[in-house]
Amino acid sequence: MRETVLFGGHKLDRPTNANHSNFNAPTVWDKSNHMERNVGRIAVSKNTERYFSDPSYRAAVNDCLDYVVAPRGLSSDDLRTWLNRAVEAHHLRNDFGSLMQKLYKEVWLTGIKQHIRPSLSPSVCRYLDSVAGSAVSEKLIDDIWETHTHGQQISLPVLRLRKSTFPNLRTSILIDQEGSIVLTFEVIRPFQIKRLRPSGWRYSETSGHEYISGIRLAHTRDLELEPLRQAASVALKVVAEAYVPEQAKHALEASG
Repeated sequence: MRETVLFGGHKLDRPTNANHSNFNAPTVWDKSNHMERNVGRIAVSKNTERYFSDPSYRAAVNDCLDYVVAPRGLSSDDLRTWLNRAVEAHHLRNDFGSLMQKLYKEVWLTGIKQHIRPSLSPSVCRYLDSVAGSAVSEKLIDDIWETHTHGQQISLPVLRLRKSTFPNLRTSILIDQEGSIVLTFEVIRPFQIKRLRPSGWRYSETSGHEYISGIRLAHTRDLELEPLRQAASVALKVVAEAYVPEQAKHALEASG
């Protein structure tokens, strides 16, 4: 069976049926777990999808990753089982970090390049290029796993304001407790301004950012990028309208 979900005003079909085994029979790691990317889609590794679909598996993975070394008092058979689980859990953690970085590049960086980049300073453009071409470091994987979030912050140009007062645009992708993909953005500024409120987006009074969600990693092995890109594009068009100087807007129109 399939169901239709809405994300940023766009329809997306996804499967609703899934059959998962528990974590008590650890699988052998193989290359099929790695993510392969096709145009417009990103494949989600089997264990990443299972982590967000199966609560018992998720709890077992978290338990393994909480230990630096194996718990004391395990029999030889239990120790072997635990070590297999630990290897699988660490591979999952690395896969998830790679997935989040790919999602950020394909969704937010693609949109920033289209809607805002021609107005940015050369140093900010060089920074974006370094983000797009960077490998996933161990520290970044740790940070992504701890928060289930990946994002970046850039300085925006503004007319009639000194450079020291430039606002910053922070864009992120996070996975919430239900396994839903959430896009967030906020403009961090030293002056008060009305919230931007892009169509379809909501504002979080708690965190201070605007967000949109609707696609779940649970039961998803082939992730459609277009609904995510469309939602990011809606937000970035509003940001560009509010903050990009007129002369830069002409450059954007000419390049588009």
